[in-house]
Amino acid sequence: MGANRGFTLLELIIVIAILAILAVIITLALNPAELLARSRDAQRLSDSRTLSTALQLYTAEGSNPDLDGSILNNCENGVSPNASIFISGDGQAGNDITDTTFSGRGTPDVLVANQDNMSINGSGWIPVDFATAHSGLANLPLDPRFSVANLADVTEDDFLYLYGCGENPLVFELNTNMESDKFSNGGSEDKESKDGGNTSNLYEIGTDLSVIGGGGGAVSYKVFITSQQYYGNAMGGISGADSKCQARANAVGLGGVTWKAWIVADGSSPSSAFVHFATPIYRIDGAQVVDNWADLIDGTIVNPINVTENGSSIGNVQVWTGDDGNTIGEVPDTVRSCATNWDNATGASTGWYGLSGSTNSQWVGGNFGNCSSWNFRLYCFSQSPY
Repeated sequence: MGANRGFTLLELIIVIAILAILAVIITLALNPAELLARSRDAQRLSDSRTLSTALQLYTAEGSNPDLDGSILNNCENGVSPNASIFISGDGQAGNDITDTTFSGRGTPDVLVANQDNMSINGSGWIPVDFATAHSGLANLPLDPRFSVANLADVTEDDFLYLYGCGENPLVFELNTNMESDKFSNGGSEDKESKDGGNTSNLYEIGTDLSVIGGGGGAVSYKVFITSQQYYGNAMGGISGADSKCQARANAVGLGGVTWKAWIVADGSSPSSAFVHFATPIYRIDGAQVVDNWADLIDGTIVNPINVTENGSSIGNVQVWTGDDGNTIGEVPDTVRSCATNWDNATGASTGWYGLSGSTNSQWVGGNFGNCSSWNFRLYCFSQSPY
């Protein structure tokens, strides 16, 4: 019998080389990092859908549902027209986010006080008391990776969960960032740009995908009617009327942009003093009024301007405008601007006024009243989007 023959050194080297090449090919084909990212994305999608279902059950079953809990006026509403963003943390003490503005979402506030709290009793990072409904939640989920490059500057590239809400009607939105190539924007199963939301860089789910960074509560032009009333001959002129609008806006947190009164006087008009809006104008409760400036002055509006800076609807009341309703926004042929251009003069004088409940040209004028004995409201328009 011949002696048993083993592998030669050369043969071993060849086999090892082949195995190494196969290992590289398999690694490249499988891409473990991508597979792990897909697994985390699957968890994110599941968490988002679970939270969305729980919130829908809560709003449907709750006797008095409150989507911002004890943290008042942070849903999109008349007092705070831009929804604040509630964010999730990593569930651990320390390493907390300190940023208060979320880059790229057009929303002013980020609330971070409860970011690590997973409780469902209203004290968690979503301030909703899910315990009052059959939500099926044991606790609030957190992003499976949680990664924020700069705790003082949160962006859409970071990994965490976002929540925003709206009132009148009760709506909400949840956002999360997809990590894998497959589910990210442009991937083979793109979840971010095809979800019907207003950003292509985050997965959005909820009952209104414009709550965070879009829609009536988003960056847009706004209008309200003042909750206070003023005598026409004690307005303090055009600048005084503008100051009254600005003061009402500032009083309820709508400052940060310039507000002007829709008021016409001899030699001054909204047509010459206002920005000619190229985009829609919304009441602060989110209802659209018109598409643009041309739509505003054509004699009809979609919804009446009857919501105050406080978010209260006041029905059909008189509003000083100085506009006769014929050449809307321009100085009319017959000027009625309360004495000398809405100044502090005394004595009898008249001013054109509109009706806040109207959606035809009477919203802005067609009637006139005595300036020293009647006190009416003002229409206030933001001069830049926010």
